[in-house]
Amino acid sequence: MQLERLIQAKGYREAAVFIQPQAVGVVVLAEKFGPEDANKIGELVSRTTGRPKEQISIIAKGLDPGKKCYEIFLFVQKDFSIQR
Repeated sequence: MQLERLIQAKGYREAAVFIQPQAVGVVVLAEKFGPEDANKIGELVSRTTGRPKEQISIIAKGLDPGKKCYEIFLFVQKDFSIQR
């Protein structure tokens, strides 16, 4: 619950974090979302949980139901790539 509040404090409307033994999943509600946002959230989640960035995935959902969902993964190169 605390991690969700930290993400919201970064300016995102809603956030949910799912911590599992080998992965951390983050779902964020945002009007606009790009690689900078993914890196900001990924860094925060990594620092807070102590998990390597390779274990963190972020899904950003637009506020408009007609918008696409973007799934962002942090790869070994420590850089996010967007898959649509």
